Amino acid sequence: MKKALRLILITIFIVTPSLLAGISQGQEEENTVIGEIIEIAPSENIIQVENRNYIVKIVYLDDGSAGMPVLGRFGNLELGGLVEVYEGDKNNDGFWNTEKVVLFLGSKREEILETLE
Repeated sequence: MKKALRLILITIFIVTPSLLAGISQGQEEENTVIGEIIEIAPSENIIQVENRNYIVKIVYLDDGSAGMPVLGRFGNLELGGLVEVYEGDKNNDGFWNTEKVVLFLGSKREEILETLE
């Protein structure tokens, strides 16, 4: 009986952290926002999407023609551009850092707009 109890306890202590790690990773993947850029501050690499200001580190372009988005630059972003923002942490100045920002262009933009409606 003691061996069975030990086995159960060991299993709980091994399995529970693994399950929680999987849940945490799933939540991190959900920290994305899709919307149009409503304000840009080019000198600070900051964009506003919805009600948040984001400091942009990396920009990718996705026009639907390639399998994966290609590397772009901050200068590709413009007012009204449809983007997917991968949120990072909020910094002390009240801005959100980004892991990356994907700018949707052409047919990919139309496809995303249709799914949002």
